[in-house]
Amino acid sequence: MIKKGGNYGWPAVIGAAHLKQYTDPIIAWEKTTPPSGITFYKGNLLRHLQGDLFVATLRSESLIRIRLQKSTEYKVTKIERWFATGYFNGKYGRIRDVVEGPDGAIYFLTSNRDGRGTPRPGDDRIYVITPKKS
Repeated sequence: MIKKGGNYGWPAVIGAAHLKQYTDPIIAWEKTTPPSGITFYKGNLLRHLQGDLFVATLRSESLIRIRLQKSTEYKVTKIERWFATGYFNGKYGRIRDVVEGPDGAIYFLTSNRDGRGTPRPGDDRIYVITPKKS
């Protein structure tokens, strides 16, 4: 949680400096994983994802799910990289954005034709995450 008057280090430090004069972020990556899109899931369609933070990434070609627990402050309890088996080999390529739709589903879109990705047949697309049909 951002606190009024908190010193988060920018531009003197990036990430978790572990220095008394700065407030560290609740999460920082060792490898460059800049977010291209981010959303909290608040819907009811995928109840098991409620309160989770989703981060779309271009460079690491994954959708990252961050499970958070809130007591007095947020605490990261688990991080999952979806749709990628390694750092640069995601199933869908570069993921540009992620949002919760009005229907409660999670939508994400790829960005492989922007001159930086590797275009694949049928790129770019919007994908939807919905509950499994039984």
